[in-house]
Amino acid sequence: EKGVLKIQQIREAERFLQFAPLEAPAKMVLVKEAQRLNREAANALLKSLEEPPSYAHFVLLAPYPEALLPTIVSRAQVVYFRALPPAIIQEILVQRLGLGLEEAQTLALLAEGSLGRALRLAEKGVLESLNRFVAAVRYPDPAVKFKTAEALASRQEDLADLFFLLKLWLWHSYRWRRKQGEYPSVFPEPFPKAHPLLVAGVEKIEALYSGLRDPKRRVDPKKGLLWLLLRLAQLWERS
Repeated sequence: EKGVLKIQQIREAERFLQFAPLEAPAKMVLVKEAQRLNREAANALLKSLEEPPSYAHFVLLAPYPEALLPTIVSRAQVVYFRALPPAIIQEILVQRLGLGLEEAQTLALLAEGSLGRALRLAEKGVLESLNRFVAAVRYPDPAVKFKTAEALASRQEDLADLFFLLKLWLWHSYRWRRKQGEYPSVFPEPFPKAHPLLVAGVEKIEALYSGLRDPKRRVDPKKGLLWLLLRLAQLWERS
């Protein structure tokens, strides 16, 4: 709720665990982005972790243990998940989604070891959103930028992947301009050659994404995307 896991959601999990399972051997509570637990929710969860029912299993997902309260980490078993090799992701994309070898290979490289990200990129059309965004950056008409920002803001669940791809686009543009690697065929036209401006572009993407994730700042996604489009357009023109 507004980027935060609150105590009401932990209470719902506790009610779910009140009764033993009828058919399955166990019940499981999965807490996604556990680093978003506010202090009340974290303390409530702590009590359940200390004295769980024998049939209950808790799985907390977080980018790193330090993002959670030390008292929670001390009552959990930390399991690290490493990045998957691109070859494994490529094979899964071909087998599960029936993608062509070249497309699967490109998506596997872009996913940077995350199978979930590779599947989202393949299924949700985020690459199309990236191409639309870059086209709006280059197009001089402000009305096109406004309509693009409005359309992309309506898909807030995809914004994290879009920002990730935007940063990758700038990074691969830089490497390709310096002849340090191949440019992904699924990407739009590379950013013009100007290293300091590429860094400035990444900083602006990070600034917007940070604002969208911060419930205290209440950044409007449509206005934020329009701001980013205008800033990157300025950088493009200057380069």
